[in-house]
Amino acid sequence: KIGEPYRAIDAWTAARRLDPGSVEALGALVDLLEETSQAHHAAEALGELEAVLPTIEERRDAYVRLADILGGPLARVLDAAAALNTALDLDPMHVSAFARLEKLLFEARQFAALEENYHRMIRRLPKEQVKARAIVWRSLAELYLRVLENEDGARVAYEVVLKLEPKATDVALSLAAICTKKKETAPKVLELYHRLASEVDDPAIPVRHLFELYHALDLRDRMLCSLGALLLMRAGTKDEVRVYEMLLARTPA
Repeated sequence: KIGEPYRAIDAWTAARRLDPGSVEALGALVDLLEETSQAHHAAEALGELEAVLPTIEERRDAYVRLADILGGPLARVLDAAAALNTALDLDPMHVSAFARLEKLLFEARQFAALEENYHRMIRRLPKEQVKARAIVWRSLAELYLRVLENEDGARVAYEVVLKLEPKATDVALSLAAICTKKKETAPKVLELYHRLASEVDDPAIPVRHLFELYHALDLRDRMLCSLGALLLMRAGTKDEVRVYEMLLARTPA
């Protein structure tokens, strides 16, 4: 019946007066307040419930539930993010809570807050959690590169990922693409592409980038070598074959 949830709220409220720290009474009230679309009161009750829950896991889950209410019906995005952060402080390896935090801030276009929370998560994660730390650093690099247009920030983040995952060739390629844009980082780019040539499935990609770099630096002997490598791999285009032949004709016997 329509009035039953409200009568139940009155009953559980009375029970709570008799035992203010009753987990059962507070839990029932939270459920009923959500059911009756009283999000503000449900959030308040959840805050009180969290204080009396006996385990870290239960407290963590209460904060995640609080975030759902704050970020949903109440549209308090930053308060919801704060609740998720508290859940993550209790359990840094609660992956779904961090995924919710990312989604919440990205969809709200709170990109500065998202950047801050990536750094906060990195500080929170234990050093031995190499894979998890690398994932967060990758996400931070993508945020810098795709959204914040901060190539220096992306470069630093990708460099950290490579230290954590030295065999991450996709990251090395992304880092090289960023470093190519500045003359002072040319030595770093050359190092990356030379290394990648022996590691990636298609070595023609880094070798072609090496040719482009050597061309920009006007190192003709290196241009010839890189084009020769492309031809040996049967990966050279018609234009690259013509350039190779032209360079070869100009090379002293």
